[in-house]
Amino acid sequence: MKISQVFLDYLKGLSESRLMLRSPGALLPFVVYAAILALMLFALAFFLVPPMSSLMVPVVKAIGGERALHYPMHLILLPDMYYVLYLPLTALVGFVLFGSAVFHMADAFQREGATMDARSPFARAIPAMLIIGLVYVFAASAPNMTASWLGTLVENPRLTGLITLAGILASLGLQSLLIYAPMFVRTESRGARGALRRSIKYARTRFTQTAMVLLTVVLIHQPIDYLLRQPDKVVLKFRPELVIYLLIAGIVIELATTYLLFSATTGMALSRREDSF
Repeated sequence: MKISQVFLDYLKGLSESRLMLRSPGALLPFVVYAAILALMLFALAFFLVPPMSSLMVPVVKAIGGERALHYPMHLILLPDMYYVLYLPLTALVGFVLFGSAVFHMADAFQREGATMDARSPFARAIPAMLIIGLVYVFAASAPNMTASWLGTLVENPRLTGLITLAGILASLGLQSLLIYAPMFVRTESRGARGALRRSIKYARTRFTQTAMVLLTVVLIHQPIDYLLRQPDKVVLKFRPELVIYLLIAGIVIELATTYLLFSATTGMALSRREDSF
């Protein structure tokens, strides 16, 4: 495929994000997801506030250790504690919400004339979305976690940087192959295994433009992620509470970029009538 066509497909996918707003139900699941993340963050950040303290003190201690119960160490460890809960929450709750949004997006395209199988109730798709969520989150996080672990074994900063970059690229590649799975649950009424296989097969024909959408999302996140990777420096150079504000900003960005990711890839795929799902 020509480079110009790849870039045009990428731009078309981004433009579809705006068109997806024609379906009100497409944005609401991402707002709910962001609200859940915000509640989780506030519970961790203000764990001593009644009536949450009886529940959250043991949780914070279990995740962050004894140090996490004391200020300002609590705020230094807050990003790590947040992400420990973020991954399973995204896999088990997030992907059910994302799948719901994809169903709305696909139905919006059906009203515009796209062809697909008869409408399948979303409730039947929830088990498939849970499995897809677990597979996707594992595929997205495993390369980065492996790279982070390998980085601790080497002392050369340049080599550590290369390992980190390799982890990011591997994560991007795996996500690019799996991102279409929720859409195929809707468009072809497939189960989790069939949707994942179909996603990999389809993504291989549109890999570059799909990876470009994911790379756009990663780049949008980078400024906040860079600061949150070194919360000790943030606490020492600025106010310790800035860590909370950065995490809140991250949630707002998460709302926008998750919507961008699923609306762009779903729209990019469904708008290609010749692919005949």
